[in-house]
Amino acid sequence: YNSEKLAALLSAKMTNASELHEQFRIQFSLAIQQINSARPDAALNTFSALERMVAKAGGQLDPRTQAELRIRKAIAFFRLGEQENCLATHNADSCVFPLKPKAFHLLPRGSQGAIALFNSHLAEYPNDYTARWLLNLAHMTLGEYPDKVNPLYLIPPKTFDSEYDMARFPDVSDGLGIDANDLAGGVIVDDFDNDGFYD
Repeated sequence: YNSEKLAALLSAKMTNASELHEQFRIQFSLAIQQINSARPDAALNTFSALERMVAKAGGQLDPRTQAELRIRKAIAFFRLGEQENCLATHNADSCVFPLKPKAFHLLPRGSQGAIALFNSHLAEYPNDYTARWLLNLAHMTLGEYPDKVNPLYLIPPKTFDSEYDMARFPDVSDGLGIDANDLAGGVIVDDFDNDGFYD
């Protein structure tokens, strides 16, 4: 909830950091807080500046740090795609799994950036199942699943088959005036106190 404030504090700290490893640590933390505060584009710029700083100093990141940096950048791209599409052009099918054509991203740069980074990461870490899931999901957002997913990392469509014939639950919040975009959201209607009336 305080990511915006933390990002401001970290930006201020950058002016006093003199050691390369300290600058790297602060900038890396800053980019994460920028992602968390719904500014993935700023985070991607911070990550790029961080990479330029390391290259200029003639340094090299260890494999573990490189992998984490790549995943964080992929998540920033993915979040950018969600903001530019699911939030900016929200409809009843947005973000309802499995994705239907009305939920596909019209602006593809976020998911495309994420796909490139997830593929690169999985080439080194093929058993990273989080990255595999996010790669498949990113392809889904573009209407490319399963055809364009690298067969090595494909999660087969059958995996998502339901054991039961369940109805689809579209997002009806827009027509009801309860579609606020905030840190979290959702409405639950149930008879919580068992008095026969919905709460």
